[in-house]
Parts: sequence; structure tokens; C-alpha cells
Amino acid sequence: MLATAVASPAIAQEAAPGPSRVIRFDMAAGPCRDVLVAIGARAGVQVDVSERAIGTRNCAAVQGAMSLEAALRAALGGSGLVLRRGDRANFIVSAGDDGDGAGAEVVVIGRSADGYFAVASSSATRTDTAIIDTPQSVQTITNELLKSRQAITAEDGLRLASGVTLDQRGLTTVPVIRGFEAPVMTDGLVGNNSSTSSAGLRIPTIGIEQVNVIKGADSIIAGAMRPGGVVDVTRKRPQARRVTEMLFRYGSFGDHVVSVDMTGGTGLADGLSYRLIGSIEGSRESFGGYDGRDAYYVSPSIGYRSGSLDLVAGFEQNDQRQPVLPLAISTETGPVETGRMIGHPTDFRSLRTSLLYYDADITLSNAIRFSSKSQYQTSRARVAQNEVSILSPAALFALTYQRYSDERLRQFSTANDFHFDFATGAVTHRVLAGGSYQYGRSQASDSQFNIDFGSLLTMPFEPVGPAEDVADMRTVSNSTQFYLQEQASFGAMHLIASISRAEVRTRRDQDAANRDVRWLPNAGVLFKLTDSMSLYGNYMTSFSSQALFQLENGEVAPPVSSNQQEVGLKMFFNDQRAFLTLAGYRAAARNVVFSLPNGRFAVNPGSTVTKGIEADVNGRIASFLNASANYTYTTVDRSSVSLEQEGYLFSLPKHTYNAWITADLFQRSGQKLSIGGGATGRSGYSGPSYRPFEMPGQVSFDATAIYNVGNLTFNATIRNLADRRLYGDYAQSGVVVIQPGRTVALSLNAKF
Repeated sequence: MLATAVASPAIAQEAAPGPSRVIRFDMAAGPCRDVLVAIGARAGVQVDVSERAIGTRNCAAVQGAMSLEAALRAALGGSGLVLRRGDRANFIVSAGDDGDGAGAEVVVIGRSADGYFAVASSSATRTDTAIIDTPQSVQTITNELLKSRQAITAEDGLRLASGVTLDQRGLTTVPVIRGFEAPVMTDGLVGNNSSTSSAGLRIPTIGIEQVNVIKGADSIIAGAMRPGGVVDVTRKRPQARRVTEMLFRYGSFGDHVVSVDMTGGTGLADGLSYRLIGSIEGSRESFGGYDGRDAYYVSPSIGYRSGSLDLVAGFEQNDQRQPVLPLAISTETGPVETGRMIGHPTDFRSLRTSLLYYDADITLSNAIRFSSKSQYQTSRARVAQNEVSILSPAALFALTYQRYSDERLRQFSTANDFHFDFATGAVTHRVLAGGSYQYGRSQASDSQFNIDFGSLLTMPFEPVGPAEDVADMRTVSNSTQFYLQEQASFGAMHLIASISRAEVRTRRDQDAANRDVRWLPNAGVLFKLTDSMSLYGNYMTSFSSQALFQLENGEVAPPVSSNQQEVGLKMFFNDQRAFLTLAGYRAAARNVVFSLPNGRFAVNPGSTVTKGIEADVNGRIASFLNASANYTYTTVDRSSVSLEQEGYLFSLPKHTYNAWITADLFQRSGQKLSIGGGATGRSGYSGPSYRPFEMPGQVSFDATAIYNVGNLTFNATIRNLADRRLYGDYAQSGVVVIQPGRTVALSLNAKF
């Protein structure tokens, strides 16, 4: 019979402190519930205790520097309770072995059923560090939160984190964090091509464990990057417990999704498990009258866990064909719509990716662990659409042309790290030493033809076909990084410092290879006021290559040099069921290039600087309320930038906010009814003085009803409840994306 369940993070796949990590404990003997919860709080993991099962048992004192597993075993000694390992780094405490290990079938994984937040993430430091012990702002969007929002992909959930806006004007959606473009990683590996790395945002929700938004110029995790931050999409992993989940969804515009997720032990060998995820998506048409979308996703994987080895290997095929987005004209009096489609109904963007990957974790001793992960990816990205460049917004007069581009890419990424855990006196250490490498080879053609001038009210738009006799541009890039990171804890003080050497080599066509090298230091300090509250600060640096940009004098553009300073507060509340983060930051980038009329580029002589305050709340804020809410205040400092250049910097709204709350109305006899709703909004923003426009502030409201009965979950969601006209986060070249009006989605989720 299970007595107490689980010392684990809210998300099973993303383990909290690993079994060998050294932590200093000082817990007095007492009731097992109090001792185990105290151990969890110190280690930064969640503990769910069944008080009925654990009864009045007492646990021993735990004192000294040791691993989480050793602390649990020390506490349970003489209590009559037994500790055993579950999936990944989860622990199960039982009152006795039932002989077949079936107790794992009823374990509650760190309150993940309430899980709008996770307490641990390896994305921020490449180590399994509790978020409350990480001197950096990290927001985690869990699968539970994505499903409650009826998010189709990771992209749909990004606005649930503060400081994030989305640029939807290009081939793929580009997340912008704190005013700077952010790379997208998948399972901790970053690509070196924007269109393919963003493919991680298109993984369907049923295949996602969580989405981590890590703020700051952390060169350890993403190598060459801008100072805003990085997005890391974590896939689901195989597990031994057999589970099948199916999702059926139907909504406005004939939008439909059918997805399946199957996992369990193979029965062929102990520790060998599998996972198979598949999804088919589509729609009759899109908002704006364009043709519908089609998406196909399949991802089989195998896991093996035995003793010191934890290995996952898998394959992923993701095919996406998306219609273009409807556009409005940005003017000095606000956005103006032409009343007709800008483009042809068949205009589209497509991305096809095939990917092989593995992720291995090897425990070499109680103090040493080795981790290795790699992926090989091929992709093809195509665009066929009519494009416009506004010449006179008032007269709706524009230059129009047809664009067809085709890019093929091969890419390899790997990261390999040694983890050392030890103590020297009263100080515990975690040292990370390793390196990462990315290689990419692309072949791309991009043609613009059928150029014309005229009024958007009468201009004809025709289907776009492939262009003939277009020369390919070939690009090869190599990124290598070596890093050393030390985390030291002494009492309530946690320090982190790292140094990395990053090198990027880029060659285009027959040009000579360009080489950029930087040494990048990072440092952070965190002080735990209590086990549930921390104050922190950090200083981070990074750089990104601009070797593909040629300056007016014919030279290659220098790399962008970036840094960020951040201070903040982190806090658990409501018995560690909810989490609050407050952060203030300054992010700066130097040497950012901007385009010139002659097609070449110039370097901004000043710095692009953003400053802001962010607040995030996630989790069960009351016994019947789950919430995810954030607010961001941002300012952009252009004091050293001339008026001619300011239009090439992102125009950020000063205020952005998002709130999503669900309330449990009743729960009995295997049934639960919840209702919820939320708001997403921002203040207005303006264009540059030489090309002025005004975008008004906006807010939209959503509502949902969720009914659970047994293994079935029914969800009805209405987005943009008031059917307001909404526009995109960015306006450039005289146009802005129009967002959908009121939409309805119905879904059925079955889990057995």
C-alpha cells in the first residue's frame, strides 16, 4: 500500500535535483509528513503526502551534506516505510512492497494534476536546479496549462510568460523576449537557422512536456544569442507505466485535430519503454479567406533505464503547410483595412522537418554524472505568396510583387557535459564542464517577380508558382562552445559563475569564411530568505554573428555584443502549490545592423537598450483556483540612436498582460466541473518619425468550461469572446497582421 507519494518536480520528465546531487540538510526528527515536506522544500522538489496512509509514523533527523536519495533514506530509517525509484528521478515511498511494483500506478507526481507550474527545470543552467534556487527568471508553461487553454502547439502558449511578444510576419513565428529575437531550443539543443529552430514551436501539445522561457543572455545554454532570452520546448519521454491518451478537437473554420500518445514498457526487457505520438491537424479555410492549413506529426521513441544509464532515442517527422495571415495598413490614425484580401487564397508557407535524436544520462559515481544529447535534422522551408510594400498609406498605394523561396537545410547539434557534485566543509558544489557544437548547411533560392505599382483596392493578385533560373545561395556555419560553470551553496547563499568560449564560423557561396570568437562571463547570486522565498541578481553576456550582412564599405558586419543585468524575487505560496516571480532588468545590444536603401547595411553606433519590470504568478492560488498571470512594463532607450535608424528597432508596447484562471465548481464521485477565463492585452505602440503610424491598445477575453468524468475530459473554449478587432505585436513595411475574431473550439481528451 502506498503511504506517501512522491518527492518529485511537477513534471516527471524534467527531473529536479538528480539522485547524486549534494545538498546540505538540517532537519530535526518528527512526524514523517513534516520531515519529508521539509526535505522537499530544501531540495526544491514537491512532496505529496497521503496523511491517511502515513498515519502517525515518525521519521529520523537528517543532517549533513548528501544527495536527495540519501536524505530520504536517512529520514525513513526505522519508520517502517520503504523508498524505491520511480520513472526518471522520481521517488516512491510505500508502507511495504506489494510484490509487483504496482504501487507506481497510483503515485501522484508532484501535484501535476494541479500543475500550472513546475518547481524545477534543467533548461536554465544545464543542471537539475530548482527554479527557486536559480538566480535567473525562468517561466515554465506546463502541459496541463497548455491543455486547459486548448493550445494546439507550443507557440499558442508563449504569451503565458511575461516579456514575450510574437513576430508573425515571416516564414515562421519568431518569439521576442524583452525586445530581442530569441532562439528556440528543443530538449536543450539549439539550431543555427531561425526557420528550422522555430520548428520546435510547431510540436503539437500532446507531444510536449513543458515549455521553458529562460530570460537573459545566457551563453551557456544557447551559445550565440541576443540578450533577451531563449525558449526551450521539452518533449515527452518514454515511461514504464502504460498510458494511452487521445485528443479530438473541432472548432471554427473547420479546424480539427486528432492526436494520440501511447507509452509504456515494451515487455521485452527490464527498463525498456516506448512512446509513440502522432497528430493530424487541418482546417477548411483560414481566418481572412485563405486556404486552410494541414499539419502531420509523428514521433516514435525508445527509452532504456537500468542502473546508472538513462537513455532516450527517437525520430520526429513534422510537416506544416500554413496559409499566410491577413493584413491591414498601418497609418497615422490607426490600422486601415482594404475590405479585400491582400494576396491570393492559395498563398502559403510550408515547413517539413525530419529529425533523429538521442538523450543519454550516465551516473559514473555518487559524485560524477555525464550527459550527452545530439540531433540530426533535415528540413525544407518554402514560401509562395504575394507581398506588398506600402508607398502611401493614406492613398493605399503600394508596390506589389510575387515571392517564391525554397530553402533546404541539413543541421547537426550536440551538447556533452560532465556534472560534479561534492562538498568542501559547509559548502556544497555543483560543477558543470562541457561543450556544444552546431553545424548547418543550407541551400536557398529567393526570387521576387511580377513587380507592379497600384492601389490595393484594385490591384489584381494571382497564384504564385516557382520561379525559373534562380541562383541558389549556399551557406555553411559552424558554432563551437566550451564552458565551465560552478554553483556553490553555503547556508542560505547560492552563487553561480560561468565562463564560456564561443566561436562561430560562417561562409556564404564562394566568400571567404568569417570567424567570430568571444569569451563570455556570467555571474549570479541568490539569497534564500526562507525555504520558500529568494532574492537574486545576475549579470550575463552573449554575442551573435552577423557575418551574412555586408556593410556599405564592403566589410562584413561585426557580431552583436550583448549584456543583461537583472534583480528579482521568487516565492512559493499556498503550501508550495503556487509560485511568484518579480524581476527588474536592463538588456543591451551593441553593433546591431540596419538596412540601407542600396540593399547593404550599416551598424547602429549606439546601443539598443530595453528596461522593464515583470511579474508572473502560476499555480493553485487557492484550493479551488488554478491561475497563470503575468504583467510586463517595458521601455526602449533610443537616446543614442538617430531618427533615421529608430524604425529598425522593435516597437514594444509599454504594458502587456495576460491572465488565465480556472475555478473548480464541484468535484465528487469521479466527476469535476471547472469554468475559467482570461484576458490578454497590451498598450498601443507607434512607428518611427520618418514613417509614423499608430497602433491602438487592445484586450481580448477568453472563456472555457471543463468537465472531467472518469478518464474523459470535455473542454469548450471561446477565444476573443467580445469579437473585437485585434492586431499583431509588430507593424513594419506599412502592414500589420490581423488576428482572428471570435472562435469556438470543442475537444475531448481520453486517457486510459
